[in-house]
Amino acid sequence: MYRLGSWRKILGGYSQFQRVKSDWLVPLPSSLTARDAMLLGTAGLTAMLCVSALEDGGVLPEQGPVIVTGAAGGVGSIAISLLAQRGYSVTAVTGRLEEEAYLRSLGATDIISRDEMSEPARPLEKQRWAGGIDTVGGNILARILAEAQYGATLAACGLAASHTLPTTVMPFILRNVRLQGIDSVNCPTPTRIAAWTALASNLPSNLEQTLHKTIGLEELELSAHAIINGVVRGRILVNPNL
Repeated sequence: MYRLGSWRKILGGYSQFQRVKSDWLVPLPSSLTARDAMLLGTAGLTAMLCVSALEDGGVLPEQGPVIVTGAAGGVGSIAISLLAQRGYSVTAVTGRLEEEAYLRSLGATDIISRDEMSEPARPLEKQRWAGGIDTVGGNILARILAEAQYGATLAACGLAASHTLPTTVMPFILRNVRLQGIDSVNCPTPTRIAAWTALASNLPSNLEQTLHKTIGLEELELSAHAIINGVVRGRILVNPNL
C-alpha cells in the first residue's frame, strides 16, 4: 500500500486490520457499512470526485450527454451509476461490448466501442459531450476534448491506455473547455471527507451489481493479472479469511 505522496511502501494493504497514521483516515459515515466502504473503495472515491468536478464545472443533465471511458472498470462502473442517479444521460465507452447489458443496468443510455473513440481526432470535431469522465488518457481523451461542447468540463483520473495526450489548445481557447485533473491519493482530508459524505448520501442503489466476486489472498495475483488484462468488470472484494 502506498499513501499520501511519500511513496513509502506500507505492508498490509489487504489486511482486515492495520495500524496507520491517523491523518490517513476519514471517519466511516454512519450510513455506510464496512462492506459498503470496501465495495466503493478508492474507485468509488475517485468516481465521486469526478462527478463533483463536473457539477462544480456547471455541467447540468439538460445540457447533453456525459461520456465515461473505461466504463466496465471500477471507477467507470460507479461513475455511471452516480451520474445516472443524478439524471444525466450517460454514454459508456468500453472495449468489451459484451458488457452492454451490465452497463445499461448501471444506468448507461448509450454504448460506444473503444475502437471508435481511439481513432485520432482533428483539433476540433462535431460537438457531442456536455461533460466527461476519462480513466484512460491517450487518443481517447484527445477525441473527447475535440468533441466537447462549448463550456464542457472533463475530469481526467487515469492513464490505462496512455499517459500521453495528443491534442491542441483549440478546445480550450475556442470552446472554453475545462480539463480537470482528479487525484484521490493526495487530495486534502476535507475533500475526502466531503466525497465520502456525498457517497453515503447518494449510495448507488445498484452498487452490488458492480461486485465481480469476493476472493481470498491466494487469488490476489491471478485477479491482479485479470484486471490488468481488462477481463474483470466492476469491483473485486478481498476477504483474507477465505
